[in-house]
Amino acid sequence: MDTRQTDKRADKEAERSAREQKRREAWLAREQALEEARNVAQAKRAEKSQVEEGVHFAKEQKRREAWLAREQTIADATEARRSSENKNRN
Repeated sequence: MDTRQTDKRADKEAERSAREQKRREAWLAREQALEEARNVAQAKRAEKSQVEEGVHFAKEQKRREAWLAREQTIADATEARRSSENKNRN
């Protein structure tokens, strides 16, 4: 082989290597962008879930308070009825 062919082969190899490096860099950039998008989406889901849990907790708390108020009203009414019945007996 003469030097021209060797130089031509070396040039082609350098070009191929440069293309491969650019391809790897582009792949890595895409992967990083996808990972970043996944992280953002996951953070949004976590935030939404946290908000929903807060809302659910508040609703459950209100339900519990309403139930306790109903139970207290029933107990008060029962006590008033018993008291009234006892007064009528005496």
